[in-house]
Amino acid sequence: MAEAKCISYHMKLHRIIPVAREVIDIAFSHKGELMAAGYSKAIDIWQLSSGNVKLMKELKTRTLFGSINGVAFLQRQGIIASEISGEEKEVIRIWKSFRRWHWIILKDHSEYVNSVAFSPDKKLIAAGSDDGTVCIWNLDDAALLYTIGDRKEETNLAIKSVAFSPDGKLLAAGSMDTIRVWRTSDWELTGLLKGHSAIHISFSKDGNLIAAGSNEGDILIWQVSEEKPLKILSGHRATVKSLSFSPDGKFLASAAKDYSVRLWMLSNGEMMDVKHGLVDNKEGHTACVNAVEFSPDGRFISSGSDDRRIMIWKVVKNKSFIKEVHDE
Repeated sequence: MAEAKCISYHMKLHRIIPVAREVIDIAFSHKGELMAAGYSKAIDIWQLSSGNVKLMKELKTRTLFGSINGVAFLQRQGIIASEISGEEKEVIRIWKSFRRWHWIILKDHSEYVNSVAFSPDKKLIAAGSDDGTVCIWNLDDAALLYTIGDRKEETNLAIKSVAFSPDGKLLAAGSMDTIRVWRTSDWELTGLLKGHSAIHISFSKDGNLIAAGSNEGDILIWQVSEEKPLKILSGHRATVKSLSFSPDGKFLASAAKDYSVRLWMLSNGEMMDVKHGLVDNKEGHTACVNAVEFSPDGRFISSGSDDRRIMIWKVVKNKSFIKEVHDE
C-alpha cells in the first residue's frame, strides 16, 4: 500500500448580488474586469475591481421581441445579446460602447431556436433549432453562409445546444442523443458522439474536450477525437443547464435545475464541492440555476438563477492530505 498527497478545493461564497429579474446568462469580459448578466428584457453590466462589484450600465431592449437567451462581450468595448422571439426568428442585438445599439433579425429556421453561439472572433453566429439544423450567419451583414445538419425526421435530432471551440476551428451541436462536430474551415462533419443527451455543451479551453450536460443530470466528458466518453460525472438530480471549464483545464463548474452549483476535478472526476440553497440558504441558490461561468483568471465562479440572485464564488484550495492508495 502506497501513500499519495492529495489536494482538494471548495467554493467559498464571495458575494451575493440581488437583481430584479431571473438570470438567464452570465459572461465575463476578456480581462475579467466586467461581468454581464442577461435577463428577459435587459442586460446589466457590472464592474469588478479589488473585490468590489458596481453596477455600471443597464441595457434595455425596449421592444416586443422575445427573451434574451445569451450574452457575449465584443473584442472591443461592447456586448452582443441574442433573443428568441415567438416566431422562430433570432434577434441579435449589438451594443457598441454600451450606448447605441442595433439589431439583426435572422429568420432561416423553420422551428424554434434553442441555442446561439458567437465565434471567438465575433464574426459568425451559429444557431441550433428544433428543425435539426444549425444556421451560420455573417455578423456584419446578416448573410446566411451555411446550413448544416439534416432537417429532422425524428424528435431526437432537434438541436439543443451549440458551441464554438476556443480557437474557432470547430463547431459542436448537441441533441437528445448525439453530439455532432464540424470543422469550420469547410463545414465538414468530423465527429459523431452518440448515445447520450446533450442539453448544454462546452469546450475546454484547449479545444480537446467537450462537456455535455444531460436531462438526467449526468455530465459526460468527451475527447473530440474519440467516440466514447472519457468520464461520466454523476451528482446532479435534474437537467444540467450550464457548464464552464476553468482556464487551466483542471476544473469544471456545473449548474442545474436541482438548484445546485457544483465544482468538479477533471483529473479524477471527483466532485470537489456542491452549493445548494435548500440545504444552506446562506450559501446556495433556491431556484433553478441557469448560468455558471469561470472568470478569465480562474479564481472565481459566477452563477445566476431564477431566484434573482447572482452569486460569486471564490475557488479555494483546502489543506493537502495523505491518502492511502492500494497497489494493483
